[in-house]
Amino acid sequence: MIAGPEVSHLVAQYEAACGTKEGTEHTSHHEETERAQRVFFENVEKLSQAMKDISNPFQEESRDLLSLIGTHLEKGKVLFQEFMKGLEGEEESTFYEPIKKNRVDFFRQVPASVDSSKQKVLKEDCQLFSKLFISCQSRECDLKEFFRHENQSHPAALSDGGKLHTCQKSHLTTILESQVTTPEAEPDADTIIIDGAALVNSLPPRSSKTFEEYAMLDVLPTIQAYSTKYKRTDIVFDVYWPSSLKAETRSKRGRG
Repeated sequence: MIAGPEVSHLVAQYEAACGTKEGTEHTSHHEETERAQRVFFENVEKLSQAMKDISNPFQEESRDLLSLIGTHLEKGKVLFQEFMKGLEGEEESTFYEPIKKNRVDFFRQVPASVDSSKQKVLKEDCQLFSKLFISCQSRECDLKEFFRHENQSHPAALSDGGKLHTCQKSHLTTILESQVTTPEAEPDADTIIIDGAALVNSLPPRSSKTFEEYAMLDVLPTIQAYSTKYKRTDIVFDVYWPSSLKAETRSKRGRG
């Protein structure tokens, strides 16, 4: 600490003698250095070369553009002639009536050969099945026991893209109706079980503005009407169990 000032004084004298430190401050811009100017010059050259390679799109003479002009030029002429003929008779069309647009592909688009998700899953299943089958043969395992198990987490008939297939409830109504005989008259019963979620969805709020008003004015009168007809009224609200299909469907929904 005592020798600190002397050391700094010696360093200053050495820099002044060697010319490593200038007496005046640097006032030039930080991009005026040699390295910054060299990088800027290289970027300008790259931009100029890219503009030369792209060229003018209106001077393009490729096959796609020539095919576009030769194929659709006649269609435009026919539409223009029909429009001009319609102007001769004022009853058919007017000058301010818009011309029908033609949806034309500007450039030829080659569809990319992309395998669907189902084909990808089937290929992965076949590869996994072949590996397991070969390993069972080499180890002399019981093949009957091997074929007794599935090679994926969900059965192929109930899965879509490697995941359990989900659908709307309306898709199952036709199947369920074919399995049940609908009675002609309502059977006599002492107990009724109501789906709480379906009941709430079937009762839109009329004049209520809060949840309490909605429960008192819309939901409770409907439940009381059932209570006068049946001895016991049960209202069931479904719960999302972790291992249920509803919980899996709910986990796939977006969060925001």
